[in-house]
Amino acid sequence: MTGWNILNVKKGGYKLPKETLDNLNKHIKDFIKDNSTLKDYSRESLHLLAAGGNPTNVNGINFIERLCNTNASDIYSEAFALITLNASTFYISDNSINTKESLLEALVEKFNNETGWGDASILKDRTLGDGNGMVISALAPYYNTEDYVKTNIDKALDILSKGQGKDGDFDNNSNSTAMVIIGLCDLGIDPTKDERFIKNGKNPIDGLLKYITEDANGFKWKVDEVVANPMSTDQGLRALAAYKNLVDGSEGVYSFKNANSEEGNTNDGDEDGKENQILILENLNNVNEFKLGENAKVQIRGTNNTESEKEATIIVGLFNENNKLENHVAVTSKIQSKESKMLTASLKLPDKGSYNVKILSWDNINDMNSISKEIIIPVK
Repeated sequence: MTGWNILNVKKGGYKLPKETLDNLNKHIKDFIKDNSTLKDYSRESLHLLAAGGNPTNVNGINFIERLCNTNASDIYSEAFALITLNASTFYISDNSINTKESLLEALVEKFNNETGWGDASILKDRTLGDGNGMVISALAPYYNTEDYVKTNIDKALDILSKGQGKDGDFDNNSNSTAMVIIGLCDLGIDPTKDERFIKNGKNPIDGLLKYITEDANGFKWKVDEVVANPMSTDQGLRALAAYKNLVDGSEGVYSFKNANSEEGNTNDGDEDGKENQILILENLNNVNEFKLGENAKVQIRGTNNTESEKEATIIVGLFNENNKLENHVAVTSKIQSKESKMLTASLKLPDKGSYNVKILSWDNINDMNSISKEIIIPVK
């Protein structure tokens, strides 16, 4: 099963085979080289997240660190990188080549009033849908918080609407149509109901479905083709998963913030899977929110089920409305084999503003490998 197939199956609501993560790690070991590109690190990190893996420790390599320090070659690299950094919660050094802020600025700077983010020099016959669809997905998290992002996305939506085909598709191919559907869904726009994207009674989902092969084995790239195209099928299924998640109210196809992210755990939360975890960290806070001007007191119980001593670090971070870290405290403790230990931390909160407290769990402060799902508590 390829990486994108893993993501499509996971986001389509199906259970992955237990061997999925092991097989993916074997593939990545052979695929990733020291000269791998920004897109390589971005997409493989997304595949790992879908499989329940940890992109910060892949055969001893921190893909997120490499992503943050590999130069972009084009707008698609920048878009994929930003999508990946927003897919979960990762530590990003301010000294990195690529940060969320730098990628955001780079994408906004490339906006063109005539084509939006369509770059004809890269994909001549897929420029309208592919470029705009992918960048809209990357910038969607900032649509409601950054006015300049909203302005450009709204212009891009108008460009897409005007360039949409009479059958509801884009650029006369399934790939572009799929990427637009994903972008719309990431914005919370229902592609089957928004009047801007209904042409002659046909919407983008209708436009995508016309590219299904007669034997229903996948999606063609062009209508006059006969055999399914692997990339077209990957993107087509991803678009259908995005639409399904939008209708269901689930997180987007590129988001894994609410997913079970313990390393190596593909049991979808089964109780039997807990015994295989390095550490079990339990949130002992009995509050649903913290108060402005007070202290955010956090208490976590760590249980070490292994045969050797383990180290655990909890990070209590204060994130503003733009999801930028403003302050944090860290507590590290060693937990003996088969023992439990309390980890406590306290963070002074501002008197005013809009914030969330995020509790992150790492194996140690240097390696920063996530060992438990993040906890988010609003500050009001």
